[in-house]
Amino acid sequence: MNRIFQRLIHVAGLCVALFAAAPVLAQITNVTDGTTATTTCTSYTFSASGVLTFSPAGCLLAPPPPPATPVYAFTVASSSVVESAQLPPPNATITVRRSGADLTTPGSVRVAVTGGAAVLSVNYNLYVPPWDPSTMSYTISFAASAAGVTVAEQPFLVGTVNANLAGGVSRTLVFGLSNATGGTVGATASHTLSIDSALPPPPPPAGDVSINPAGSIGDPLPVGFYLTNFGQGVVCEGFGSPGAGAGTPGTGFPGQGGKSPCGSFEIPVTSDRNQCSSGMTGPNAITNAYMFLSEEMKNGGSYFGGNAMNYAQRKDAAFVIKFKTGGAGEYSTVGLPPGAVGAINFQYAEQTNRGPSAVRYATISTTPCDFDYLQYDQNDSCRANISFFTGSVLAQVTTETADPGKCKLLPNTTYYLNTRWEDVGIRGGGQQTRGVISCQPTPGAVTGAYCGTVFSPK
Repeated sequence: MNRIFQRLIHVAGLCVALFAAAPVLAQITNVTDGTTATTTCTSYTFSASGVLTFSPAGCLLAPPPPPATPVYAFTVASSSVVESAQLPPPNATITVRRSGADLTTPGSVRVAVTGGAAVLSVNYNLYVPPWDPSTMSYTISFAASAAGVTVAEQPFLVGTVNANLAGGVSRTLVFGLSNATGGTVGATASHTLSIDSALPPPPPPAGDVSINPAGSIGDPLPVGFYLTNFGQGVVCEGFGSPGAGAGTPGTGFPGQGGKSPCGSFEIPVTSDRNQCSSGMTGPNAITNAYMFLSEEMKNGGSYFGGNAMNYAQRKDAAFVIKFKTGGAGEYSTVGLPPGAVGAINFQYAEQTNRGPSAVRYATISTTPCDFDYLQYDQNDSCRANISFFTGSVLAQVTTETADPGKCKLLPNTTYYLNTRWEDVGIRGGGQQTRGVISCQPTPGAVTGAYCGTVFSPK
């Protein structure tokens, strides 16, 4: 029975005696065996039968033996510091540890800034000396320790700058270890410091959020906007910069094309409200998502110039078109079931001069980038696997029941048409192609990472 266990039994006996004598509160915190290598016991339970249990599990186990060759490492892989408007501003303390069975010879290790978005003199300061401002580094020296000492530590300070960050914003600063003498660099060779704002985060913006440029995306455009401003056959996106010609890959995609605001807004690929890359992995993963604003979808609307919107959609991109349905009296009701107030046809076709043919996964949802497979498997008519050469998503605007095979949309409601390149597979079985993109552009070709499409809402 080791000494620490004997102490715990003594403490447990004392607790029993105290509780038996009077309603006295006993508290035990931060129990350790006295070494820096042992995990601290942060909590405990004392059962009615007198069993004292400490947590986390294994916190009283003997520490592992020190390494034969000294090892340098950060004591923890990450930490944080909160800015303050008070003077002087707070420092962050980061510690480098040298551990080994024999530390009787001196050693050193180089610590350097290796990454992060924090900006020197804007978000943080380093103390010069010892830091070399030209290399953003300095060498930490460890003196020889006495025989039997297995752990030595050296802290360094990182200063913060008074309350520079906006509410809810953080900036990271990454440090790395290298150039060890008298030992080797261990596993925890990197430390990430988060510098956090002391201010509360601002309220989230209303509506859909654009990440480039940052901010909120407005409402759908008024009926006739594209026809009035741009005429027929608007081409929103191309391969090259405006005026550079279709044979020039590069900066024309997305959000340009010379006919603003026909360009798109970049939106988050993954957030609480969208899952643009859901089910897509490896080389088929979706890395970017873009949203277009549409007009209200109702009778007399021009819908992107009354013809089609041609765009070169990247293999690794998801596209979202935000639109709003109309109401009763704003559609033709010819051929519609009772209770329906209108119909919309979202039609796709190939534009092979903008990229190879492929299969698309298209959905209509009240959520942007909603590519949920479960609803597809349940034969949801608002989800379709669009064929290679042509295909449509057919919708009826109604408060009643839509015709079979038609997506039911409510009047005067905002929806999102979501599209990405993917062969979702055959409903009810068949070849499993879920998560696979048929479009495989030739690397280095003019059409590069693009697949070809024409979108034409009717």
